Formats: sequence, structure tokens, C-alpha cells
Amino acid sequence: MDRSHRIFFLNLLIFIFLAYPYVSAQEKQDHSSIPSAAIFPQPQIDSTYFQGYWSGDLRFDGYHLPMGIDIQEEKVSLDNPAQGVKSIKADSFFIARDSLNIFFSGQRFGIYKATPTTLLMNFSDIDTSYTVIMHRDEPLHKQERPQTPKTETDTYKIDSITFVNEINDINLSGTLTVPNGDDPSSFAILLTGSGPQDRDETIFNHKAFAVLADHLTKAGLGVLRYDDRGVNLSKGSQYNATSFDFAVDAAAAHQFIKSKYPNSKIGFIGHSEGGMIAQIADSLVSGADFHIYLAGPGLDVIELMIKQNEKVLQNMLQPEDLKKYITGLKPIFQFITKNAELSTKQDSVNKYAKQLYNSLDSVGAKKVAPSDAVFAMSMSSLLYNKWMTYFLSYKPEQYLSQVSCPILALNGSKDIQVVPSNLKAINDKAASSDITIIELENLNHLFQHCKTCTVPEYNMLVETFSPVALDIIEKWLSDKGFLK
Repeated sequence: MDRSHRIFFLNLLIFIFLAYPYVSAQEKQDHSSIPSAAIFPQPQIDSTYFQGYWSGDLRFDGYHLPMGIDIQEEKVSLDNPAQGVKSIKADSFFIARDSLNIFFSGQRFGIYKATPTTLLMNFSDIDTSYTVIMHRDEPLHKQERPQTPKTETDTYKIDSITFVNEINDINLSGTLTVPNGDDPSSFAILLTGSGPQDRDETIFNHKAFAVLADHLTKAGLGVLRYDDRGVNLSKGSQYNATSFDFAVDAAAAHQFIKSKYPNSKIGFIGHSEGGMIAQIADSLVSGADFHIYLAGPGLDVIELMIKQNEKVLQNMLQPEDLKKYITGLKPIFQFITKNAELSTKQDSVNKYAKQLYNSLDSVGAKKVAPSDAVFAMSMSSLLYNKWMTYFLSYKPEQYLSQVSCPILALNGSKDIQVVPSNLKAINDKAASSDITIIELENLNHLFQHCKTCTVPEYNMLVETFSPVALDIIEKWLSDKGFLK
């Protein structure tokens, strides 16, 4: 599941231990490209001094994590496409002498202007410090994305639409693609994965939902994709929103299509958390006509998170430490979701987190976090993230047991975020008697053919969405009678 994603990094600490190894200050980055004797300028600072779009890579332990920051007079926002984070607005920012201090979810970033075209962005976590060299107006993503469709087409109509989630009074904006000719017999609503996502589910400039919508509309299916609440042209806010809230948005999308095309069948296609949202939304619309899960959850989310951590850390920790770590995570996650007083839960999480950390070999522990206090703090901070507490509490059987429509569930064999064994759980838990599960060889979580099959590789791959997966989806829809 894409999720160390809802708030920026879930703070930097959580991102580091859930998604990547901890790296010491000496190991984390080759600073040879940073000016060795940088003398920060002392100009008259005003609101235009740092203004513009800047991008750069956080580099550590062989990983490259592209980051972008947009600094305007009255707004600062951050892009972190590795986690699907785009245009996250800063909580606050202020100028102090020659630096711009920016706060995202409690994490402080210090921005210094080294040259007219270069910024140094520094941020810290307790006893380590990271510096990213940022360059003005450089594209964050330089690789080719040949599958991205052109906006002009002779085969279908493209309409920009707005619909309303009347329960929460939120206007949501999207794109509706409809084949030329008679009204389509069926529509699909595309539901994005975790994190603030635009209608194309743009990650590393891969526009997977634009590719999927183009392919399926050309095949004869109507497709609605929309910006998540609080993203791009959609109103509302991600703050304190849970997967259930996003399912209410999906139900509003369903109602919008039903009002325009009352005789058409309507299904959900959800990627990652989008599959969870489809399961919940199904109960809100009295049953969709079909579901397609692209690495959607079948296992309980705590179990998925345990397996995700095991995959990510298997080459970083010794087998004995890995076993201890994976075993020790489960009770921590369970305490986070427990129905109890917050102070009681925090005490328990802190206690078990410190015990887990101190049970590890000292070398292995340092790959998880710099100290037991930091590890405990990053774990207990999850208690204050409403999205995460709902996410960890999610048990797909609660909703899958009510899904009776045809289901197609796909998983990449190299997916390290939602492991392929998840497919059997969907097959076992769904009420539907018409379930097709397929594990696709050598595909990652984004349904790209991969080599190293790590998260940073997403950006390096030219392929946006496997043509094999696209053809399987199209054939299944055709075989089930949803395409003319």
C-alpha cells in the first residue's frame, strides 16, 4: 500500500524507518557537489528572493529521492512523487536573515540561496542532517513517458466535469472520457492510491490513470477520473480525511454518472488504497456492477504493512534481527488501533517500540532509527494521524463480504508494497461468485515491468503501465459484457 504517504513522509522519521534504512550522517550523502566553502549571501530579503519552482534529489545509501518545492509570495508547497505527494501546502513559513524557514507537518526545512540558480535545502531529524541541492525551474522528472496520451483524439470525447459530494459539501473536479457514438453501456470510476493524487494519479510524471482511461475509452468504456479532495481543481481538504471519506467522494462520482447515464452499468477500478475505497464505496451505492483491484487490499492492513516492512528490510537487516523487527511491529500497530484512551495507547506504543528497538543488534537498530527514543516517537506519532489509524484498522472482509459483483484482482509478482499473496485473501473473503485473480510476472506496485523492483526505480522506468495488464483488463471487461 503506498502509504507512508498521507502527510508529508508521515514526518520524515516515519518515512525513513518504514520505507528506507536509517543512514548515519557520515553515510547518508556524498556532499562533494555542495559548495565546500559556501558563503550565504546577505542581501535585502523580500518575498521574491526565493520565489520560483526548485527541484533536487535527496541522496542516501544509493537512493535518489526527487523533491520539488514551489515558493510563491503567499504559498509554499512541496512535491515528493516517490510517495505520490504533490503540491502539499506548508503549514507555515517565515524569513529569518538570509534563510526561509518552512514547516511541513512539524518538520522544519531551512532554505538558503547559494547562487541565483541554486538553493540549499536542509532538514534534520534529531541528530542527523540532510542537505539537498535545489536548482531553479529544472523539471522534476526528465525521463520519457511515451505512453502518456495526447489530449487530441478522434475516437472519444473529453469533458472537464465537476460533481458534488453533497454529504460533505465538496465540489470535485475531473475528466470524463466517452467513446464517440451512442452512449456507452458501461462506465468505470478510477480511484487513486494513497496520498494526495490528481486525476491522472501522477507519480514521477507517470500518468497511469490517463493511460488507463485512454486505453479503456478507446475500447468502448466510459471513464471518470477525478482529482482527490484538496488536490488540483477539487475543493475540500485532505486534513483528517480517512479512506471512508474518500469512499464518500467515490459514491458521489457514482451518483454523478448515474444521473447522466441512468441506463449504463458503473464499476470501480481502484489502485492500492483505491481498491479499499472501492470496497467501502460499494456499500454506499447499493452495489457497483464490477470491481477491478490493481494491488487492492485483501489482507488486513496491519498484515500488509508487516509484509511490506519485511520486503523492504530483508536486505538491510540480518535474518534474526529482521524476524525480531517484523514480530515486534504487530503489537505496536495493534495498540495504535486499540479502542482506549490516547495517553494509555501512547504509553504502550512507546514501551513496546523501545523494547523492540533495544532487542535488535546495535548495527541493525541504527538502520531502523538513530535511537530508541526516536523510534518510539515516530511510532507514537502515528496515533495522531487520523488517516493512518483508520488505515491500520481496516479489515477488508468487513466490506468484501458484501461485494457480490464480478471482481478482477491483479497484482504484480514483484510488488513490495502489496505482496502478491494478497490475491488469495480477496478470493477467500469476497461474497462474489465471479472472481478472477491474476499475478502478473515481473510487475511492480505501479504495474511497470521492473528490474530492481524498488520504489526509487519507479522514476527510472520508461513504461507507465504494462500493456499486458491493460489488455487483461480490457479482455476481462469484454468477456463480462461491459464493452460493446
